[in-house]
Amino acid sequence: MSRTRLRGIELAGTRMGVEVPAGSNWSWPAGRYDDFVCAPEGAEVYVGVRVGAAPVLPRDAFVYENRTHRFEVAERGDGWIVAIHGPDGLERTALFDESFSEGEVILSPAAASDGIAPLEHPLDELIVLHRTVRAGGLVLRGSVVVRNDRALLFLGGTSPVGEGGRRLSWQQPGAQRLTGQRVVVLPTLEGVRAVGSPWSHSVDAPGAFSARIDAMHSIRPAPAVFADRLSPDDAVNEVLAQALVPIHDPMCADRCFDAAAGITSRLPVVRLGLPEEKRVVPFTWGRTDTEVAFAPPFVN
Repeated sequence: MSRTRLRGIELAGTRMGVEVPAGSNWSWPAGRYDDFVCAPEGAEVYVGVRVGAAPVLPRDAFVYENRTHRFEVAERGDGWIVAIHGPDGLERTALFDESFSEGEVILSPAAASDGIAPLEHPLDELIVLHRTVRAGGLVLRGSVVVRNDRALLFLGGTSPVGEGGRRLSWQQPGAQRLTGQRVVVLPTLEGVRAVGSPWSHSVDAPGAFSARIDAMHSIRPAPAVFADRLSPDDAVNEVLAQALVPIHDPMCADRCFDAAAGITSRLPVVRLGLPEEKRVVPFTWGRTDTEVAFAPPFVN
């Protein structure tokens, strides 16, 4: 009788146990997952793995596509079926329960031979998105600056923190930058936290960081520097505009509205105007007269 062992990984606060069937040679994607590997004990999500023929996908599947993959998501009974196509065709088919807490990944023989990890992009992100929204959190387009256990989150697909266009150089001792297109935001008893993931590019912050968010900022070009705290309704709209929403799951998508309202009720959302020209902005982290916990950027 063949034996199966488990590999563990913790992504955005969700610990997963993933089967490694006898004879399987898959491993986590090189580099990106090193900070997140853990023991599988206590896993909240269990994923079985086998090699074989894929089940038929329903015709009403939602289709998502990016530069490397096309994947389809459809309801199947009380759960979900996800088909992931790579450059050479169908790689993996995943069957999950309604809450994405238990499932099975079926690898094509070619994908198994190539050592493709069962949860490799985009399946890992899809699981985390569902689990995060169910926990009252959101996955947002944006970037983060971390100092000790505190974070500032900048909303938007174009990072103002060290990536092309307008650049912010942080002159605060100990400030670390994390840029990327997706930031996991989770409410906790101690506050709302930004959580690192393999899908964010770390400039000089550890990938597996977790830090309490002091404020969210939405940057706008302006002739002069300003910082306006948004009203509750505007704050919710600003955050939702940058949220990744699982539109294939209407119930989960509806939860995003409640999550945005809950998160913005616990921290300020600020519309920040910055000039195009090079300028030093003399703010101080946690300065009481601004009440937005903004750190001093150098705009260049």
